[in-house]
Amino acid sequence: IQGLLAPLVFRFSENGLMLIEDRQLTQKFRETSHEIVRARSLRAEAERLIDSGEVRRAAELYQRAFLSAPYDIDLGLAAAEAQVRSGQPDRALEMVSRLRFQDPERGSIACTMAAVQRALKNPSAEQASLRLCADRDSDEARRRQAQSRLRELSGQPGAATPPPVAAPS
Repeated sequence: IQGLLAPLVFRFSENGLMLIEDRQLTQKFRETSHEIVRARSLRAEAERLIDSGEVRRAAELYQRAFLSAPYDIDLGLAAAEAQVRSGQPDRALEMVSRLRFQDPERGSIACTMAAVQRALKNPSAEQASLRLCADRDSDEARRRQAQSRLRELSGQPGAATPPPVAAPS
């Protein structure tokens, strides 16, 4: 179970017979724990690398950051997206598959899985993930992109078509 659940801090209740979550102490632990500080630092460095165009190195740092805080879904999604951008969709597939177990209803996981499946050139799995993305994601822009891509894959009119690729001369 290590890594699947975010750390929680408990304390004894006033009568000492029950354990209750101490939200303030949990928050303090999450902000100051060695793993979180390390993950935050690695993520910041990865984002700098992406900004400077070093996607492969950024993907490696994102993966190390995610290993430090594997319950951080947003970090895992960023790591998977970096893996796809660096041309390593197989690694991204592993990450997103693990994230799905943590929050199966989260739409952003389905959207990222669709991008992974597209990179793997698996249109049927991409379509299934796009449907979930379009139904569940809270980000309206991503939902519209998913719906547009679904129309494109099904060949419906009104779908965005990719620009033609110029033939080499």
